[in-house]
Amino acid sequence: MKKIVCLLIFIFVFSVQIVFAHEPIKITSAVFDTSSSLLVISAQTDFTKEITDNIKLVKMSNPNRVYFDLNSAILTTKKEDITFSGGVVTHAVIAQNSVEPAIVRVVLTLDEKYNPDKINIYKLNNNLIIKYGDKEIAKEEYFQNTFREDRQSENDYYEYSSMTTQVITKREVPVSNPQNVNVNDKSLKDIQSAFASSNVPKDVTTAFSDVIVNQVKKDLKLNTRYYLNSITKTPNGLLLSGFGSVSVEKPLYLSEPARIVFDMPNTLTSREVRGKEYQINETETIKIGQFEANKARLVLKTNKPDKYLPIYSPDNETLLLADLEKYNVSSLSTIKANLMATYYSKNGKDHDVVLAFSAPVVYSVYRKADDFVLTIYNADKYNESGFINSLKGTNIEGLKLKTVGQLLKVSYKLTPSGTVKVYSGMDGRSIKITVNEPENQKKIVPTIPIFSSPKKRAGDKIIVIDPGHGGIDCGATRAGIKESDITLDVSQRLVAILREKGYKVYITRDDNSTLSLQDRVDFAEGKNEDIFISVHVNSSESTNPVGVETHYYHDYSMGLGRCVQDALAKHITESPDRGLIKSKFYVINHTTKPAILVEIGFISNENERIQLISEDRKQRTAKAIAEGVINYFKQCK
Repeated sequence: MKKIVCLLIFIFVFSVQIVFAHEPIKITSAVFDTSSSLLVISAQTDFTKEITDNIKLVKMSNPNRVYFDLNSAILTTKKEDITFSGGVVTHAVIAQNSVEPAIVRVVLTLDEKYNPDKINIYKLNNNLIIKYGDKEIAKEEYFQNTFREDRQSENDYYEYSSMTTQVITKREVPVSNPQNVNVNDKSLKDIQSAFASSNVPKDVTTAFSDVIVNQVKKDLKLNTRYYLNSITKTPNGLLLSGFGSVSVEKPLYLSEPARIVFDMPNTLTSREVRGKEYQINETETIKIGQFEANKARLVLKTNKPDKYLPIYSPDNETLLLADLEKYNVSSLSTIKANLMATYYSKNGKDHDVVLAFSAPVVYSVYRKADDFVLTIYNADKYNESGFINSLKGTNIEGLKLKTVGQLLKVSYKLTPSGTVKVYSGMDGRSIKITVNEPENQKKIVPTIPIFSSPKKRAGDKIIVIDPGHGGIDCGATRAGIKESDITLDVSQRLVAILREKGYKVYITRDDNSTLSLQDRVDFAEGKNEDIFISVHVNSSESTNPVGVETHYYHDYSMGLGRCVQDALAKHITESPDRGLIKSKFYVINHTTKPAILVEIGFISNENERIQLISEDRKQRTAKAIAEGVINYFKQCK
């Protein structure tokens, strides 16, 4: 009997493990780069080891072709059915082979003389790279160059190609009548739709109210990178559309008459737009020409050259020359992205910084004199300490990152001989900035200013400690443990340590009383505090997240936040350092002195919850915050 029971339990557990092993991976895009002989398949999250380890190429003949399956995968875009003329791959199909089980199948028809054994599959974060050419793979091939300063590059090339695919034509108003240009409101919707997603929606009729879908074959002599075939006047500026991967060189500013020149390398213009001049308004015109065999030139006549800025769409196929006096930021994308991680590497004289985002991003590049500014229009959250630490001690330590309203801006002051390039990942979720700065011209990087307050002795410093939640608001709870109890205990320990060090310390609540957010702000402001610290415990729907993090909002609070987070990371070693984060919490936004909110761990994680209620963890947390406060005041001297 025991054996039967054990067997039934085993079968049940095994079945549950199969069902809940992992959710299907969502495939978001499949991008071919015929010049580099690459197929990049991107997903919302990293491909699991179970999927990548089970990829097997199946070879077939008559015709020469291969296929492989991605198990436990869902295709969230339309089926890809593409025919190429020339090159290794002549035909490709990417489709949902079955739903239960969830399998995406990739079928590549090859040139009859090509050996399928040469095909290799690589994993790069949330991308699968299928290499089917003879050239060795390089990491850079994942990134497409979108901005450069060089007028010529060894990567400039031509390629003859023919492609048959599904083309979606939007009924837009072209800039075709110099005397009378009328633009309806729909063009704004078209920009938003183009910029909101790096893929054509599965059901185009739900995304566009007025579209035409055609099967189109184009025989092109192009540099694979970009084929420019239309320009449209919109309320935001001028929308340039085509297919491939768009790139722009550092603009030229000319006078008499005043105009700005944008050169687009590795770009072929269609006959419909080539050599034509379009009237933007009464005083401004734009002309597009084929400047060289593999370079297009845009000449924009305007008395205000600085007001036009190229903005890239996530799929790199659409470029908006935005009129900064008229454009609407909110119309560029409906998708919000967060900066998840920053990576630095040095390659010879080049310093590479890769910014990895949670979703495809819309961005612009401004480059003039020694200024470089990269603006991300649909991201405003990032890990401050992670970004700073990744560049600490490098030649480009002066690269700055900050939020401006709802935008994220990266800026850098280049030396006279310094140059910069920008690359976009094929899935639109990453940006690589390559700065070339000579070693002997390393600049002195100014330290981030700390809030300047009248100098006081330790006994004169006023600190307000705010235990989060309390009373009827107990905060997050798990297993009968309340956030409000933990925050009060840690805060009381922190108050005792700081008072022992000679500081004047006040606490917003010393018992389980109820306080509104404004009550806490009023209390602190009434004490004329030097600093304000709100203590909280983090929580998540998932039980996986752990770690400590510190939040600030105003720039003058950054120094305090950094000192406290560094001390927490130093002393709470069993819990990951989640960094310094800029957040608009009420209590740190409405206080007028340096203010931070500290998340001392996750109550939703069982192991960390047990640690948070232990005497040792609470005391070490209080000591760490106190050490950060002391270090901060030392820097104010």
